[in-house]
This record gives sequence, structure tokens and C-alpha cells, in this order.
Amino acid sequence: MSTLKKKVGNVNGEWVEELPIILWAMRTTSHTVRETPFNLTHGTEIVIPAQINVPTYRTTHYDIDTNETTLGMHLDMPEETRDDSEIMVEARNQVILRYYNSRVSNKQFRLGDLVLRNTDASKPPIEMGKMALIWEGSYQVRKVIGFGAYKLAKLDGKEHPRTWNARHLKKFYV
Repeated sequence: MSTLKKKVGNVNGEWVEELPIILWAMRTTSHTVRETPFNLTHGTEIVIPAQINVPTYRTTHYDIDTNETTLGMHLDMPEETRDDSEIMVEARNQVILRYYNSRVSNKQFRLGDLVLRNTDASKPPIEMGKMALIWEGSYQVRKVIGFGAYKLAKLDGKEHPRTWNARHLKKFYV
């Protein structure tokens, strides 16, 4: 899609003439599965116009009969290639998921824990610029509502009216 955006963005009203070139480039470019969409669909590598005009080993040794039998022998090849690509995509997704999960901090608080509250989330009425406090409190966890959601109360027992997400709280050690 980035190729499409780059090419269409430069040609103003004449994008229709550029579209076949862009679509050809998208079909013949390898993607994250290390295969071209054409190969995944048809089970063979594409011969681009430059290879037809300039003699290459592939085009000079082309034989129609041999090509037909070779294509017939490889009828299951697109399906196998798609299966391999699907496995690669799933493996890549697992790597991304592992990376994401390793960076997520799992904060859980119990009833009675003392916590500090992030001032960005509570929007203090007085703006103090760089010298403003980042954390305010201390508060006590009064109720665990769900995974990561808590009701807080001041230390004097007065309950706060709204719920707070764990990402806006930090454990307070006395």
C-alpha cells in the first residue's frame, strides 16, 4: 500500500495510468512470507517484461512441452507454498506476541494496599509546569472491580467517586 500511496500522491489526476504499474509491482514483490502473491496463487515465479526482452537462462531454455509437464507435476505446489507461508505468518505473530507480552507490566493490587495516583490522569486544577508533582496520594485500595480496575479511598476513609485503572496507580511503600 505504501507503493500505491507514493506513486498516486505524485501524479495528481493521472493516477489511472499509474495503477497497472503499481499493481504489477505489488504482485511481483516478495512480502513478509517471502513469497510473491503471484507465486502463492499460481505456484510459479513470474516472468517480468525485462526478462523477456533481455535473454536470460530461464527465457532462452524455455520449452513449451517441458513447461506444461513441469506445471502439471507441481499442481499441489501453490497449496504447499500457502501452507508454508501460513506457518511463517503464525510464527511471526508468536514472536510479536511474545515481545509485546514481555513489555507489558502486570500491576495487581490487593485490598488495603497503599497506592499513589498519577496526576496526569486526575488532571489537577493548578498547573505548575515542570515542577508539578507526578504522583499524588496516598490512597488505599478499597475494592477490586475487575482486572486492573480499582476503587480508591483516602487514608481518612473518604472514598473516591470514580474507578482507577492500574496503569495510573503505583504501589506506595511506607
